[in-house]
Amino acid sequence: EEGKILHPKNYLKTLDKLRIMSEYDLLAIKTVIKLSQNQKSYALQISPTTLRNNTYFYKIKDLIKDKNLKLIFIISENEYYQQIDRFNNILQELRELGIKIAIDRVGLLNTSFLYFKNLKVDMIRFSSSLVKEIDDGKNLIIIDGFSKMAKSVEVLSWVKLVEDEQRYKKLETVGLDFFQGKFLANIKEE
Repeated sequence: EEGKILHPKNYLKTLDKLRIMSEYDLLAIKTVIKLSQNQKSYALQISPTTLRNNTYFYKIKDLIKDKNLKLIFIISENEYYQQIDRFNNILQELRELGIKIAIDRVGLLNTSFLYFKNLKVDMIRFSSSLVKEIDDGKNLIIIDGFSKMAKSVEVLSWVKLVEDEQRYKKLETVGLDFFQGKFLANIKEE
């Protein structure tokens, strides 16, 4: 419906099945470049498949070079990409252009852990499932452990879905670098 926000989980799988995810990623990057003239930082989920496709990778590089953007590419995938050196080189080329790289869904997917271990990245973002069930003491321990590992290799840590003060206070004890959620943005439910 017009005027309503459509959550990516409702359409990303369809874009992937239709094999148009890379076109969507390019459109999203172009949109963020237009918005970024206000000098704010933006985080954008990008398909790792798009980044590993030479045609799209060079298009992305052409779009972002010489722009001095404050942009974070968030990557996540279910299956581990075996050509890890090639993937790392691609990410490093983006980092040289000023793009920060974040691994998403840490603590949920083995792939995210392996990428954290094997790729040079700037930050990790924890799985929202860990944050949703933060009252389960194990989840806070998992977040704390990954956060400490990240700090030891100079990688920043980030949680999303901080929806209330209680969650924020629990997560604040862990020493995370970034928090994201309605509680912090003062968004009112309609």
